[in-house]
Amino acid sequence: MTEYSVASPFYSSTHSFNRFQAEMPYADDTRSNPFLGACRAVRTSIEQFEAALDGDHEVAIHLASFGTSAEFHATHVCFSPSNVITFLGQTSSGEKVQFVQHVSQVSLLLKSVRKLHETATRLKFQHAAS
Repeated sequence: MTEYSVASPFYSSTHSFNRFQAEMPYADDTRSNPFLGACRAVRTSIEQFEAALDGDHEVAIHLASFGTSAEFHATHVCFSPSNVITFLGQTSSGEKVQFVQHVSQVSLLLKSVRKLHETATRLKFQHAAS
């Protein structure tokens, strides 16, 4: 299994996450906190979608809730204890994108797109400490 260490621009601490673990580092019971269940669902959906991709494709997130559609190549997904999910990435023209949304409003269309760089980017997940 591969382990990632990702630093978030929002939090000073860095956490390591096993890519195939769905557990949150700061809580075990999703019944008492629906946010944790939503984070697991988002993460599991992305990981399952990504697992089906070949080496020439990576995950793009398509957002259609802004009147016009927006699409970007996702690189990081950050979960914060304040019930906010942040998606980081870049557009196909190289512009950096940071999409911040409350977990209750998250609605994503995952899309397979041709890789931007020599190696396809795989998403990294970060859970901020409470």
